Amino acid sequence: MLPNLIVIGAAKCGTTSLHEYLAMHPDIAMSAKKELNFFTRDNWRSQVDWYADQFADAPVRGESSPGYTLAPYLPSTAERIHDLVPEAKLVYLVRDPVDRAVANYIELVMHRLETRPIDAALTDFTADNPHLCGSRFGSQVERFLRHFDRNQLLVVDQADLLQQRRPTLRRIFEFLGVDADFDSPQFDRTHNTRATKLRYNDVAMWLIRRGWFVERGGSVRGTLVRPLRGLLSSPIDDQMSPQARAALTAELRPEVDKLQRLTGFAARSWAV
Repeated sequence: MLPNLIVIGAAKCGTTSLHEYLAMHPDIAMSAKKELNFFTRDNWRSQVDWYADQFADAPVRGESSPGYTLAPYLPSTAERIHDLVPEAKLVYLVRDPVDRAVANYIELVMHRLETRPIDAALTDFTADNPHLCGSRFGSQVERFLRHFDRNQLLVVDQADLLQQRRPTLRRIFEFLGVDADFDSPQFDRTHNTRATKLRYNDVAMWLIRRGWFVERGGSVRGTLVRPLRGLLSSPIDDQMSPQARAALTAELRPEVDKLQRLTGFAARSWAV
């Protein structure tokens, strides 16, 4: 059973929450595991049976993989998706692209995949900078519209999902052709929020890999978290200089213009 819904991103734009909200709808079956990243695999064609097994039988079957809109850092997936599920509907969550790039930077620093200061990392305007690929909304959409009809794509502002959740979910449900009146008290919950901006040191990473130091609630070792956190981590500097922010804004503004030109989407509160 192949999907007919793909949440294609963008990373750090609320896809975890949307995946959970969609899964609550009785007519929607989302994959048990988020971020299958199936179409970023070089051997994806040989794994179609595995992919089909990830979806239950329902009118709408979907998955959410923000990596599908990280080209060229990750492979361009639009053609691959169209080749396998050409009738699929696509949902693309976006947010202020500068804020998204900063959030991406924090995430990679936390996972020890980035060591540069924020100004250097976010003013590296090479095509495959992972922090910027996901904020080049216009170019990512352009890749998909080469293969999919415009009416198969819905662009949603993360701010609307946060601040006008039920009307936004109604619009998404209408786009998917399911009962738009469905509601759940679980829609009041926001998923995958992160209050701390910390980079753990080598000792902390050793403990984390062995399950001794975790931040999730319910851990039998949860009482160790607070006193250890300060000793085993350092805060991440996420403040860009005004000059670097201005340069990044200028770099990404054409992408916002392209997104509007291609889809009609117009953000109401972005600084870009």
